[in-house]
Amino acid sequence: GVVGQLVSELHGAHHAVPHASRPGADRVWDVVPMSGETFVSFGEQGAQLTYGSYLQLPKLLDAQRCESGDATTPPAHDELLFITIHQVYELWFQQLLHEVEAAREAMLAGLAGPGGNRLWWAQHLLQRVHVIERTLVQQVDVLETMTPQDFLEFRQRLAPASGFQSVQFRELEFVSGAKDAGYVERFRGL
Repeated sequence: GVVGQLVSELHGAHHAVPHASRPGADRVWDVVPMSGETFVSFGEQGAQLTYGSYLQLPKLLDAQRCESGDATTPPAHDELLFITIHQVYELWFQQLLHEVEAAREAMLAGLAGPGGNRLWWAQHLLQRVHVIERTLVQQVDVLETMTPQDFLEFRQRLAPASGFQSVQFRELEFVSGAKDAGYVERFRGL
């Protein structure tokens, strides 16, 4: 459709290249115009930064790979929803780990940290954690729009993959106090 064509034109007119002068250049990509476009340079080293290049949208949007379907059959419609929901969960888990680690450091610094009292910062971060966790619970509502029959259209192709294999979820359990080594052992090798 029109939107798809516009997105293709926007992404097709650029070429992603690593920005070697920036720390973490192996992960950060800038978009270089390929069609004579001009950009206003800003930021460190005059980098040309766009919304899509900053968020690495081509890479992100290319990360959903349906396992169902084949050369003659399209993938199950709801498999994209399933992948998207679980990838979003993993992104939120990454953010939660980031926030919890920072909150832990702030609590350890306590009154001795820079600026005096770091406990207010820890409280702020833990409030953010709470809001993110509420968001995670609300995402289940979207997943529940998929019927069991819709899920069964592609479930057999996912074996033995399981959400129980989420390393970040296990890390969150661990930093939250669930440190049962036997539980981790059950999932070793999956």
